Amino acid sequence: MTYGPLSMKGAFDFEQHIPGTIGVPRAGFARLGVDSNLILKWIAPDGTTYQVASKNQLDAHIAEVNPFEHTASKIQSTDGNVQSDLDALDANKADNAGMEAALRAVSSSPNTININTAVAESNLLSFTLAGGVLARDGDMIIIEAAGDVLANSGSPTWLWKFKSGAIVMDTPATAMAISGNLRRWKFIATILRTTVASQIMSASLLVSLPVATTDFNAIDPLHTFVGNLTDFAATDFNGNTVIALTVQMSVSSSANRTRMYGYNARKVRAV
Repeated sequence: MTYGPLSMKGAFDFEQHIPGTIGVPRAGFARLGVDSNLILKWIAPDGTTYQVASKNQLDAHIAEVNPFEHTASKIQSTDGNVQSDLDALDANKADNAGMEAALRAVSSSPNTININTAVAESNLLSFTLAGGVLARDGDMIIIEAAGDVLANSGSPTWLWKFKSGAIVMDTPATAMAISGNLRRWKFIATILRTTVASQIMSASLLVSLPVATTDFNAIDPLHTFVGNLTDFAATDFNGNTVIALTVQMSVSSSANRTRMYGYNARKVRAV
C-alpha cells in the first residue's frame, strides 16, 4: 500500500497520525491508504485491515463512454485526469440552445381582438421587436395568427397589411360576397435577417369560404394571398422594430367584423 499525508483544516491533522513508513502503525495510531488497484484500505491501531469491496466505483468511471452516466460517486480521483474528465463532459454535452430558441416566444397574446363599426386601419397585432433579438444574419421571426371574418352588410372590402418597421406588405382591397356565415382566416409570416439593415419578409393569408360550422372549409381564392419582399435595406435590427398586422374594412357596420383569436411570434436561431 502507498500512503500520503492527509490533513484537515482545523482541529485535526492526519499527517501527525500517519507514519511515513510502510507497515503496521505505531501503537494507538491508525492508517488510511489507497493501494495500486484503487481499493480504499484502513488499518486500525491494532493492525486489523479493513477495505471496501467494490473499488468505490472509481474504475467504473474510467470505462464510461456516455458522459450523462456520470455521477458524483464516480469521480475519478487519479492525479491528473480530473481536468480531462471535465473537458470530455463539456465537449460532449448536449447543445439545446437551438431548441430553446425555437420554442421561446418573442411575443404572444391569447386575447381576442374584435374590430367592427370602423373604417380606419386597425391593429390586429402589434409588438416591438427589441434591438438585438435578431442578432445574427439568418436569425428569423415566425408570426402566426388566426381569426374569422363576417361580411353581411353593404359591399365591404378588406385591406390587410403586414409591417416590419418601414416595410409594408399589403393585399388588394377586395370585396367579399355577403353571407351570414363566418369565414375563417389564418396568417403566417416570417422575417429573416440578411444583414443588420436588411431582411426577407414573407407572408401568407388564407381565408375560407363562408360556412355555418366552425370548420375552416375550402379556401376562398379571391381572398387568399401569398407574397414576399426581399432584402429591403430599411430597417435596423440593432434598434427596436415595430411588427404589426392590420386590417381596414370599407363599411362600418356591426354586421361586418374581423376577429383575431390570438397570435404567437417566436424566434428561430440561425444555424
